[in-house]
Amino acid sequence: MKKVLVTIIVIVVVMAAAALGVIYGGRYDVAASTPDSPMVRWALTTTRENVVKREAKAIDVPEFAHQSDQALLRTGFVHYNEMCVKCHAAPGVEPGEIRAGLNPKPPRLARRARERTLAELFWVSKHGIKMTGMPAWGKTHSDEELWAVVAFVKHLPKLSAEEYAVMREQGDDAGHQHEGHSH
Repeated sequence: MKKVLVTIIVIVVVMAAAALGVIYGGRYDVAASTPDSPMVRWALTTTRENVVKREAKAIDVPEFAHQSDQALLRTGFVHYNEMCVKCHAAPGVEPGEIRAGLNPKPPRLARRARERTLAELFWVSKHGIKMTGMPAWGKTHSDEELWAVVAFVKHLPKLSAEEYAVMREQGDDAGHQHEGHSH
């Protein structure tokens, strides 16, 4: 039994030394222009998905977020069009240049929103996702504003390109403010 324990300890020490060698030796390619290996991609994706699902379980979705209230959707649209469309696109709207340089690529939410619950979308919007380019909008937006974005994102797959274009043409009549700055 002592031999087995010593062997396990030696293996752990060797693995820790190898990990430190990679970390301090700059041996892992962190360039966004280089795709992750399949194993790294699997590990990061699986971790992200499981964390989002776990964290979202603790979120109470307010009743208004389930509704298709036009004022709520309009507020969500204004925020989405200002902050999200460049990476996540929209019906009839291609993403901006920034998306091309991100690794991993942000999901096209007009497709992906069906796969996420309201609570999951809220958690991601509020807290962001490390090493993906997804910011933590909870630092600059209230929960009420984020729920409006979430309601809009869930509505996004139902919109046609023409409907989205009409919303854009209507513009941001009222605008919105955050801590002294407007979007």
